[in-house]
Order: sequence, then C-alpha cells, then structure tokens
Amino acid sequence: MLSVTALLAVPFVASMILPDHDAFPLIDVRDTSPRNIEALSDALSSTGYFFVANEQDIFPPRLKQAVFEQSKAFFALPSEEKMQYLRNVDEVGYDPYEYEHLDPDRQPERGDLKEGFTIGRIDEYYAENIWPSVERNPQLAQFKQVMSEYFEHAQSLGHAINSLIALALNQTSEYFVEKNLTNQPLSILRLLHYTNAENSDEEKGVFGCGAHSDFGGTTLLLTDTAGLQFMQRESNSDMNGEWQDIPTRHPAIAGDELSFIANIGDMFEFWTNDVFVSNVHRVMINKEINKKDRFSVAFFLDPNFDANVECIDVKFGCPDDVCECKYAPRLYSDHIRERYSSTSHKFDPEEIDDGHDGGVQSRRSQQYLQKSEL
Repeated sequence: MLSVTALLAVPFVASMILPDHDAFPLIDVRDTSPRNIEALSDALSSTGYFFVANEQDIFPPRLKQAVFEQSKAFFALPSEEKMQYLRNVDEVGYDPYEYEHLDPDRQPERGDLKEGFTIGRIDEYYAENIWPSVERNPQLAQFKQVMSEYFEHAQSLGHAINSLIALALNQTSEYFVEKNLTNQPLSILRLLHYTNAENSDEEKGVFGCGAHSDFGGTTLLLTDTAGLQFMQRESNSDMNGEWQDIPTRHPAIAGDELSFIANIGDMFEFWTNDVFVSNVHRVMINKEINKKDRFSVAFFLDPNFDANVECIDVKFGCPDDVCECKYAPRLYSDHIRERYSSTSHKFDPEEIDDGHDGGVQSRRSQQYLQKSEL
C-alpha cells in the first residue's frame, strides 16, 4: 500500500480493484490515525467512494429514517400538488420526472427517470427555500423541521470528512475552511425518487439517472435500494470504462441502519491535480432487482460560490521536477454555470447571478411546462 507521501508523488492511475467492499472501505470519521487516512487516500485515488462510520455524535441516526419517511410522503402527493413547488430561480424546489438530462449525449430524447426536491441554504445566494403547504398536506407537518435538521447535521458531517481529506493531502485539518474554500459552502440537499415502472435501457438512452460526475466537493448519499453504479476507468479522462455496482451498505455495519456512501466531486480533481478522482456514476433501474421504487437522499457540501479553485500543490501527481497544474484557476461559480447549462432544461447562466425571488419560476422550469403541454 502506498503511503500518503508516495501517493502524492506519482501520476494518477485508477486501480483495477474489483467492486467488492474492499474497494469501498469503511472510514471512521473520528479516526485521524495514519492507517485510516491512508485507507481514505487509497479510496479517493481509485473509486472515489467510501462508507462512513462512527458519525453518530455528528449525525443523529434517527434522522436517517425520518428523512425517508418525509421524502416518501412528499413524493406520494398528487402530481398537480407537487407542481406547485416547481424549481425556482434559486435552484430550489421540485423537479418532475425527466426534468434533468445528466448525460445529454446519451439522453437525446428522455430525461432522468426520477423526480427530485432540492433544499438549499438561506444566505446571499439562496432566498427562502420552498416548503410544501402543511395546510393542504398535514402529513408533511414535520417536513421542514426534519429537512432543516438533516441539512445542518449532514453539513457538519461533510466538514468532518473534509478535515480527513485535508490530512490525506498533507494539510492541516481545517485547510478547506481556513483557505476560504468551504467556510460558506454552497450546500444543497436533494430528495430523489426513481420509479421502477420502466427498466433502464442504455441503447435507448433511458436511465434512472444519466452518467455524470458530481459538480462540487463532498457528497453524502443514503439509499435504500440498489442501482447506483460507477465507471471503473484507466484514468480520469477515460470515459469507456466498465460499469460496476456500488453496494447500498457495508457489511461491517450492524443492524438495519442505512450507511452513508461518500464520494468526491470535480473540485477535488482540480485541487489535487488529478490525484483524487471524481468518478462518473449513474443509476440503472432493473425491475427484477428493484422490486419497489428507489428512494435516495443526497447531500452536497460544495465550495463557496466565489471560491477560487486551483491545485493545492503543483507537485501532486508529478513524478519529477517538471510540474504544472493541469487545470487553470477558476471560480467555482463558473464551474457550476457550465455544468448546469449542460445537464438541465436549457439553463440560463444569468439566472444564477440575480433575480433571487423565491416565488419566481426559473426560465427552464417555464420551458419544461411549455414542453409538457405540447
């Protein structure tokens, strides 16, 4: 096994570990020992995925069940009621089925076979979140409280994981906060519901969720059903690798409690000069396996909106003294404009800059409605 120092001194080459639980290690979020940090480094430089352990004092276990109960209650609402909360200019709210095309090259006709609900921070970049009407939907009386608690604790857990990642990069544990990269993170919480009414079909461009890498920093996922796959690649630029299943839980975690599956996004490739990998993943629905609809909850701890993203150390991934960063410095806001514009309904990049009125639909939401009426 490579030491952290050795890992950061060689070019990135993804390992070809079979997708068993050894490929997705169990990382103790409270353990700063060299052994735990090295296991984290190995995971982030190969699959980009790992399971989270010992998070109970940061993230209350009761919230795992509560968030799924409230999520399922929301998605069970009539379609006309859910459409009252359509995503607005602040990128929060409801996404109907096929709203997103996360792999537009392979999804020329059909969008993702999922619906979603997005909750964001309330600060200068987000207006008030959209919350379902409790008056019309009394079964959602706890929705706002549960989601707000989940958001707060998941963000704390994300910061704890980032501290371990910083140590894996030979930095201080508070590196990402102290360097003004994640001290005001553009975090979002997404509730997702995949129907099992239709099988995914790669040849027809039909996916539960199209292939993509995550846009930002650290992702924390809970899911109750199989379907998530990642692409095993020879290098970060390889897009012809083999798809491998990601298990929904780690066998070392006892009981029925769901396990957090963590992965890293594009920013860590930029920060580490391709030492760590933001892996491509997708969701495939198979009615023989998915006997019921698939629900998942994804929390994204992303960089500050105005974070300047550049490689932390030019020597990362460099085998000799002739070193250079593979990525030019850029603002995180520019990156997400680019990614949103390629994956969502005719995204207008200007919408992310102004007009933060929580009651106004985005132009792409309006275009979705127009398309649905055709």
